[in-house]
Amino acid sequence: MNAAFRSPAFRNTILPLLLIVALLAVWEYAKQPAPKRRVQQAEDYGPPPPRNANEGLFRDSRERRRQSTLKTLDANWASFCEPQGRTRLVNSLNDYFYFRDGAETSYPLRWGEVGKTYIAREFSTTEDARIEQQIRELYARGYLDPKMFGSIANKHVTTLVQGLKVERKPCAS
Repeated sequence: MNAAFRSPAFRNTILPLLLIVALLAVWEYAKQPAPKRRVQQAEDYGPPPPRNANEGLFRDSRERRRQSTLKTLDANWASFCEPQGRTRLVNSLNDYFYFRDGAETSYPLRWGEVGKTYIAREFSTTEDARIEQQIRELYARGYLDPKMFGSIANKHVTTLVQGLKVERKPCAS
């Protein structure tokens, strides 16, 4: 048997083959075990607002939209009778109500009653009340008509002016 181990055939073929097999076996057993698969959970939208990571950005965006809308509404109302002024008014209110409606729809869907309460509070600022009051006054004085807005703004403006009567039509002449 000693002669079999000393033969050149053993040294050149069998011994390297045994070494390779031994190294592969050690390598295979030395590897870390694969992590166990976790059960897939339903998609999580994160914690409710205002602890949402992007809520600061959303709050800042709401504030900028309010300021932009108020800037438009603070313009000389007679300018709303001209095509350029009317376009500026319509675009500003369409943008404001589109953004507001999106938030009022998505927050309750993401966070349920907590989100609904939170976003209602966020759109209950004095600036929002001022925007709504100016819309009522513009309507009562005949400077705007809910039909001139897109569907989302039309819905909100119609709700705001429900029951009000138009006192006069300054843009009719």
